[in-house]
Amino acid sequence: MSESGLPGFEAVTWFGFEVPTATPRDVIDRLNTEIGKVLAMPEVKEKLAQQGIDVGGGTPEQFGAYMRDEFAKWGRLVRDSRETFAQ
Repeated sequence: MSESGLPGFEAVTWFGFEVPTATPRDVIDRLNTEIGKVLAMPEVKEKLAQQGIDVGGGTPEQFGAYMRDEFAKWGRLVRDSRETFAQ
């Protein structure tokens, strides 16, 4: 991204699981636990690693914060690019 004139930006592809806002917390916690177990399985980690995927994980709050940061970062990029290309 720096070579494109956008220093400080890192472009990565990420995947995550989302549920509707009204999902009960116990269901969210259970899903997070079970998904974490699957992602920790050696055969799953190996298969994902073969595809160049680094397994993350964490709490729903951490993922929410990550998503907010990503939306803010890329939203700023879009707004800035509009100004650049509008000139």
